[in-house]
Amino acid sequence: MAESRPRNLALFKDFPDSDWEWLHGKLRRRYLREGEIIFCKGDEDATTFIIVSGRVKICVTTPEGRESVIAILSEGDCFGELAALDGEPRSADAVAIEDSVVWCLAREDFSDLMERSAQFSRRLIAVLARRLRDTDKYLTDLVFYDVFERVARKLLQLADTQGV
Repeated sequence: MAESRPRNLALFKDFPDSDWEWLHGKLRRRYLREGEIIFCKGDEDATTFIIVSGRVKICVTTPEGRESVIAILSEGDCFGELAALDGEPRSADAVAIEDSVVWCLAREDFSDLMERSAQFSRRLIAVLARRLRDTDKYLTDLVFYDVFERVARKLLQLADTQGV
């Protein structure tokens, strides 16, 4: 019997059992330690990751070591799908910020899943659209708000999304 789905796995909500059985046969479980680098900007790997438990940060780092956190993801979120979609190198770093468990899905299987399930494809497009909207909001903040307002807005957003 296949493992049950994580509670917050929105991409696969109402996913038919037969598709879940197929997908679960393609997933590889990976355990991550806090601080473990999952991938780095520029890496060629195109695996998609789905968080079963824990949290992961997506960030970019300058050669001087300055870091900008793009997103903090948790149970049910996916990441790495851009490389799976376009075959381009990674656009950011992914790091476990606490002990975590992820499922890994190879690019070929990700493509098969998109062809197999229009429902999955629509949900993935909605996730990507949300991220693009968040990026638009971030760019607007950079252009129109000074550093103090941006920090205040970011702290409020983190409190809202992370509950702290």
